[in-house]
Amino acid sequence: MGKIVLWILVGLAAYAAYRFYIISVRRQERSRPPAKDPSLPEVILKCDHCGVMLPQSEAIAGQREPAKHYCSIEHRRAEEADQ
Repeated sequence: MGKIVLWILVGLAAYAAYRFYIISVRRQERSRPPAKDPSLPEVILKCDHCGVMLPQSEAIAGQREPAKHYCSIEHRRAEEADQ
């Protein structure tokens, strides 16, 4: 009889640990911001200084001419210093 009670307690402890894990995973998923939709393509731009292609989210816009995009701050400074 004692072994049956022990196995019931072990089973309840395992179930409680499983529920605790599931609840914590759900809380983490709710707290994360929604991810971008990977099926949507991102605009690719060309650096106006060196010609490297890069995603729009990583491009640096020009200060004088916002229509120009650069791959780094150094390239923006170099290009704008030449003008």
